[in-house]
Amino acid sequence: MTEHDAISAAIQATAYRVVSEALTNVARHAHPTAPVRVWATQRDGQLDIVVANDLSIPATPTRATGSGAGLASLRARVEALDGTMRAGAEDGSWRVHVTLPIN
Repeated sequence: MTEHDAISAAIQATAYRVVSEALTNVARHAHPTAPVRVWATQRDGQLDIVVANDLSIPATPTRATGSGAGLASLRARVEALDGTMRAGAEDGSWRVHVTLPIN
């Protein structure tokens, strides 16, 4: 069995959803040229996913503002799998950081 086989379908689907929603938020709210980083790490029975975009470039004022319902529903999905989620400004970037148990 490989490391990828050990991750359940529910965790895989949630990981996909985390990255998808975070990138959608970057497209909606960040400056169009702001760099974005996505990384995932599997260790010690957990999957860590981080999506971060640079805040040093101010967002374009005309960018759409949302209700925040996307992050709230994402948080509910993560917590339903006993995971944790943080979203907010950190170290000069806006980050969504999710940790999901894979054991």
